[in-house]
Amino acid sequence: NVMQDAGNTLRIGVEGGSTTQSYQFHFNDIVIQGTEVVTKEGDVFTYSDAFLLPHGGYSIRLYIEGKGYTQFTHNGKTQDFYPGAITGKISSVTPPLGSKYGGTEITINGYGFRGEGGSYPNRQPGTSDIVIAQSTVTIGGKPCRITSKTMTQIKCITPPSVDEVCPNCMTGPIEVSVDDQIKSTTHFEYSDDESPEISSVSPTTGKSGDTITLTGNFPHSTGVSVKVGVSECQSVIVESSTKITCTLQHHTAGNTTLKVHIDSSGDSNSVPFVYGLSGSVSGSPLSGFGGGIEVVISGTGYGEDTMVTICDVDCPVKKDEVTVTNIKCLSPAQEGPIDVAITCAIKISSGEQEQILSAQYLYDPSKTSVVTDVSPSRVGTGGGVDVTFTGTDLIADWL
Repeated sequence: NVMQDAGNTLRIGVEGGSTTQSYQFHFNDIVIQGTEVVTKEGDVFTYSDAFLLPHGGYSIRLYIEGKGYTQFTHNGKTQDFYPGAITGKISSVTPPLGSKYGGTEITINGYGFRGEGGSYPNRQPGTSDIVIAQSTVTIGGKPCRITSKTMTQIKCITPPSVDEVCPNCMTGPIEVSVDDQIKSTTHFEYSDDESPEISSVSPTTGKSGDTITLTGNFPHSTGVSVKVGVSECQSVIVESSTKITCTLQHHTAGNTTLKVHIDSSGDSNSVPFVYGLSGSVSGSPLSGFGGGIEVVISGTGYGEDTMVTICDVDCPVKKDEVTVTNIKCLSPAQEGPIDVAITCAIKISSGEQEQILSAQYLYDPSKTSVVTDVSPSRVGTGGGVDVTFTGTDLIADWL
């Protein structure tokens, strides 16, 4: 017989076996050398936990040096393999309860897990390692995202048990399963009491540097974090079990969501939040009516979809230089008469968010270069001909 127990040891029973002989135990393609036996008591060979095997069915064969492969008697039939199975077990799940919104990291202890998966060491000289699929974990049939795993311990992040369609689903004890085969006898419980709950956030719109206040029910005061979109809120203060404050960090402008995470409980519900735009231009940007001057805007909330306009005309953004706090564009040309100065609004926008900057852009006739003639107007395709431009203000000392 073959068995694997809670002591993380593998035991193989062989009638008439001897520790002085060289053995090879073949579990499908995984080979364990008999010379690596730790102890032998009666007909049972005991192996160290280095030889733990993943759960599942195995065709087990025994090779004895000088004799070859043995025959097995199973259900009255003689055959060259023993149809055995390694069973796994979940011995504990901690913590035993967490938020119904998920996000709780649980630790599953036991044995027979598939560990990291990938390559399993094959101890037969000259052979390749064996590839085994890694374990998966489900809670109530939903995937639990694995963060670390060995053959005796798995850690994973619980999925939510509730959603908008079914706000009261899966409360109470839920079965934990590894690979849909190893079932827990001690269950994980989605608990209302352990579920952080946000009832309101004020204000509902903000930008980097603003302080926001969350009210609701927060069961623990340590290990608390607040995430707004993809940004972590800083300077988190848990003022009470019903109130949290924090300071917003840089984030692309637009609609997003906000939630609380408590290490010992898990996630809260998500509530909507809007990141706003802010921006300013140093000095007084200006150019001639031909535009083409780089305009640098500093603030927060910028992203790849942020747009800039001057006099409602697109100011082409330098996409590869955009950061969440800085954006650059090249001022567009201004059509129409060029003998009267024009001041234009500079507007930034991202999605539904927009802001008109306090500074204005000046199109100045005195800075406008005008070309009145190009000579010659035609040359051969070979090039190499001097071309003369004639006009006014072609040398711009003010740049």
